[in-house]
Amino acid sequence: MPHHRNEDSSDLARLARPVASSEWKFQGLGTLERPEDVNLREFFWKPREGRRMPLAKSPCQWLQLDGLRLNRLGVELFNGTNTWAEVTVTLRKVESVWDYSVSTAEPLWSGTLQLSPNGSSWVWAETELENFVPGCHRLELQGPEGVEWNCSGNRCHGVVGGHIIGSGRYHWNRLYGEFAFQCEPAQRVFSASQVVSGVTRPADGTHLWLSDPSASMPQWVELCWPEPVEIRQVELTFPSQLVLETHWENPFYVAPHTAKEYAICVYGRQGDWVPLVNVTHNTATRRQHVFGEVTKTDRLRVVIHSTHLSRSAGLAEIRCY
Repeated sequence: MPHHRNEDSSDLARLARPVASSEWKFQGLGTLERPEDVNLREFFWKPREGRRMPLAKSPCQWLQLDGLRLNRLGVELFNGTNTWAEVTVTLRKVESVWDYSVSTAEPLWSGTLQLSPNGSSWVWAETELENFVPGCHRLELQGPEGVEWNCSGNRCHGVVGGHIIGSGRYHWNRLYGEFAFQCEPAQRVFSASQVVSGVTRPADGTHLWLSDPSASMPQWVELCWPEPVEIRQVELTFPSQLVLETHWENPFYVAPHTAKEYAICVYGRQGDWVPLVNVTHNTATRRQHVFGEVTKTDRLRVVIHSTHLSRSAGLAEIRCY
């Protein structure tokens, strides 16, 4: 549920240390990326070449940063004029992706970029930030007529594009989607620790583990306890589509990161992994597994063998009882 965090004292997963086979370090979104969520209605996944938003509409991008270091930010802009243009870039800490307020507080970073004429190009802001507050931030752009921000070819969980609407507040884009931007270095915002954050939807963070999309399946996330615990029930929450309203989804919609085939295993006394359940053809976002008897272990692993078209395995939460 929105604005509620899991604080269940009976949940044994909250006492464990999560580790994973791999983690996706997020670097940004580009215009040429392949859209993964082809289960949405065609308008949202067909190629977006040439789709842009004028800077006169004050476009913005909510993004997640790990707070360790951000050397520079890049944006891909289109200049439809034959003269150089000056663009104002502001990076601001916000409460969550649901924070639509127009803030007057001191930004984390602000500066101007010079954009060459006649066409699209990447421009970079040398931010040189380190040891700042992690979580959700908003990248805000302003510029002259004729300058536009190119839309990305893909979407990403916890990363949302928007602009200022008639009420004078920011709001998510319904038609444009996200914008093309890059972070250097890549941000560690989809770590294994997200599966015990207590939240299962993007907000002040991604609250989602994603595996490295360049790594082959299977991928896994594991809970490690300092002492053996007794488990009879495991609950899993896979990532779902929360950017668009449900009428934009096709019938029987399944989010691409949802596990299609997965197993739940525990570390056995013989030093091997013992499967407690094997699931095929899964389409549900949330699954509850109750075992026939109590299992005592200090390590539990969720192994994802395949997804619904995504190159990354994903898991928003594990609960154990």
